[in-house]
Amino acid sequence: MLPKGFKYAGVSAGLKDGHKKDLGVIVSDRRAVCAGITTTNQAAASCVKYNRRILRRGKARAIVVNTKFANACVGRQGDKDNLEMAKKTERLFGGPVLTASTGIIGQNMPMDKINKGIDLLAKNLTDNYDDFAEAILTTDLVVKKITKTIQLLGRDVTIAGAAKGSGMIHPNMATMLAFITTDAGISAGQLQRIIREVADISFNQVTVDGDTSTNDMCLCLANGASGARLDKNTLPLFRAALTETLIYLAKEIARDGEGATKLIEVNVNGARSPKEARLAARAAAGSPLVKCAVYGGDNNWGRVIAAVGRSGARFDPEKVKMDWAGLQTKEVTINIDLKQGKYSAQAWGCDLTEEYIKINTKYN
Repeated sequence: MLPKGFKYAGVSAGLKDGHKKDLGVIVSDRRAVCAGITTTNQAAASCVKYNRRILRRGKARAIVVNTKFANACVGRQGDKDNLEMAKKTERLFGGPVLTASTGIIGQNMPMDKINKGIDLLAKNLTDNYDDFAEAILTTDLVVKKITKTIQLLGRDVTIAGAAKGSGMIHPNMATMLAFITTDAGISAGQLQRIIREVADISFNQVTVDGDTSTNDMCLCLANGASGARLDKNTLPLFRAALTETLIYLAKEIARDGEGATKLIEVNVNGARSPKEARLAARAAAGSPLVKCAVYGGDNNWGRVIAAVGRSGARFDPEKVKMDWAGLQTKEVTINIDLKQGKYSAQAWGCDLTEEYIKINTKYN
C-alpha cells in the first residue's frame, strides 16, 4: 500500500542510452509539507541550491528527477536549466516543485529532451511507484524502495521511500537521492526536525568510497491525506517507522555499492556519546583497509582498531572487545564494544573490489 494522495511516473526521455527510464516525478494531489537535507559539498549542484529555498518555505506539490546529467559546475546555465525544469513541471502539476539531478558533473542538460520527457510524465502518472524508482537509478544494479504502514489515531498512515546510490557515498549525504512520501499530517518544522534526526543515524552512516557528491539529498513530502494529524503521542511512533524506512534504504545503498560483493554492518557499543559512537562506526565501515579485508575474507582486527583509533572516539585499546560474523558470506557484521559508556551506533558499507575501479573508469 502506498501513501494516499500521491501519484508517480518514470519514463525514458532519451537521456540514457537504450531507452532506459531516466526521468521521474512524484505528485501530491494537494500542496504538501516538505522537508529535507542536502549535501555538505561546497560545489553544490543547481538543484540543491534551488531546493534549499523551497525547503525553507516548507511547502511543495511535486518532485521531478532527472538522471545522466548532474547539472553541477556548469555556471549560470545550470541554474537556468534547473529553473526551466521546475517551471515546466509546475505548469503541468502545480507547485512549488522540488528538483533533483544525478549523473555526470560538468555537462549541460539537454533541455529539449527533458521538456518532452516531462510531457510524457504527465501522460504516465500512476498509483504505482515502480517506474519512478527505476527512473532515478544511475550505476545502481537494483531498485531500492520500501513501503511501511502503521496505525495512528485509528487510521492507516503510510510511508514510502525510493532511493538511488551506489558510488560516491559517504556520510553527510553522498551520491544518493532519497524520496519519501507519507500521508501523515505533520507540520513542516516537525518533519524537518525528524528527517534530520533520522538521517543522522541512517543515510549519514553509509559509506562506500569516501566521496561526498554535489547533488545529494533526501526529500520528504507529507500531504495529510490519511486524516491523521500527528501529536506529541504519535510523533514518536511516526519517527520510529520513518527510522526503519531510512535504515532499510541506507543498507540497500551500501549493499549495492559499486563493485560490491558484500554488505558490511558495523555495530558500536560502549561509546561515551552518540556522536563518538557514530564516528567510530563510520570510520570502521569506511576504512579502505577494512573493506579490502572483508573482500578477501581476512578478519584483520588490527585494521578495525586502527580505523576506530583515528575516528575521534575516545577509548582504551586494551579494553576494546571486537568480533566478526559472516566473513565468508554476503553480509559481514563487525561488533565493537569500546567499554567507555552507554551509547551505540551503526554504520553500513561494502567491500572494495577491482570492479569498483572498472566502473569508475568506464562510466560513460
